[in-house]
Amino acid sequence: MTDCINSYLPLSSRPHSMLNTQFTIRLADVNIEIDTVTPRTCIFCRDYLVDDKPDISISITDEDVKKELLIGDPKSFGNKTVFLETTAAYRKIAEELVHYNVILMHGAVVVADGVGYLFSAPSGAGKSTHVKQWTEHINGAYILNGDKPLIKIENESVVAYGTPWCGNERWGTNSKAALGAIVLMQRADKNYMRRMSFGEAYPRLLAQTHIPHEMRNARQALSLLASLEDKIPIYQFHFNNYLADCLPVARSTLMKV
Repeated sequence: MTDCINSYLPLSSRPHSMLNTQFTIRLADVNIEIDTVTPRTCIFCRDYLVDDKPDISISITDEDVKKELLIGDPKSFGNKTVFLETTAAYRKIAEELVHYNVILMHGAVVVADGVGYLFSAPSGAGKSTHVKQWTEHINGAYILNGDKPLIKIENESVVAYGTPWCGNERWGTNSKAALGAIVLMQRADKNYMRRMSFGEAYPRLLAQTHIPHEMRNARQALSLLASLEDKIPIYQFHFNNYLADCLPVARSTLMKV
C-alpha cells in the first residue's frame, strides 16, 4: 500500500526530475497530461507518472486553485498547498474521464481473492475502520483506494482503479480489480446486509458520485451510473464496527464464505 504522506515533504527534499509542472499520469488506463501551477501535483501523483503519449490534457491555473476554496470542503484540504491544486486537478480529470466510460465515486475499495468491493458511506461513518478489518483478518486482502476510486463501466465489466486521491489515511495502490459489488453503509445497532433494488439504491449512489458541471459531461456520467443496474449487485449494510460479527456478516454475504 502506498504511503502518500511523503507527498507533503518540502520540495527541496525531492529529486529534480520530480519537480515538474507539466507531466503525464495514467489513470483507469487513460493517459492524462497535466499542466499545473506548482510541482506539488507531480509529486502527489508520482506513482502514476508515465512517459506515454497523452489521450487527454488538462490545465490547472491559479484561478482553479482559488475556486477550490469556494466549492470544496475545507475540512478535507489538510495541507492546503498540496490539496487545493490536486483537488482542482482531480475535478478536471473526472470531467474528462466520463468520455472514457469512467466515473469517480466516493468510497473505499477493498480487494479480496482478486475481486473488489466498494464500501460507500458519508464521511466519518466508519467505512475506513471496516475496510481495514478486511486487510487485518483476510489473507491477501488489500485496499485499492481508501476514498475516491475511479470506476470504469464497459459492456458487462465494471472495474475499479486506484488513484493518488486515496483519502486522509493515504491507503491505495496503483492497480485495478474487477468490482464484485457496491455496498452502501449506514450505522446500526446490529450487523446485517441485504440486496437493494437499483431504484432504491440510486439516490444514494448519485450522492456518492461526482457529476460533472458541464451538461454534456453530466449526461454521460448519469448514463454510466444508470448502466450499473444490470451489471453489479448493490447491498445495504447496516453495520456496527464494535460488534465481532461485523466482518463475518460482510464477508459471508459478499464472498459467499
